[in-house]
Amino acid sequence: MKVILLHNVKKIGKKGDIVEVADGYANGFLLPKKLGKIATNDAVKQLMSEQNQIIKSSEAEKKESKKLFDSITGKEITIKAQANNKGLLFAAIGGKDIAATLQNNFGVLVDATSIITDPIKAVDSYVVPIEIGDNKGSLLVKIEAK
Repeated sequence: MKVILLHNVKKIGKKGDIVEVADGYANGFLLPKKLGKIATNDAVKQLMSEQNQIIKSSEAEKKESKKLFDSITGKEITIKAQANNKGLLFAAIGGKDIAATLQNNFGVLVDATSIITDPIKAVDSYVVPIEIGDNKGSLLVKIEAK
């Protein structure tokens, strides 16, 4: 019997796969536990249309992340923080602080996990790597004492 899997099933297949299984396995396990449904022509057409929508939405997300990446890569931002007379910061600056500064300066909402940096603990200029989707680049972060 051909079945469309609604969830990942170990040793059978992944969600969305159309698999051939024994009638007893389908009727006794997959269908009652709602792990799959019978692969009728209408169900297959619906599955294909859902997969096409997922592909289109992922392409749109890639375009959006590329647009976001292009808007911030190579930019320079300045963050003012309290520091002692040796230039050491009282509080380290991390990805959240950089993301907040990007939002304030450029109106761009960036996830802090996209900013790959160790905590910055001194007044200086830093090249900070960023990854948004498949795009990788960097931006210049200048830390100044208040």
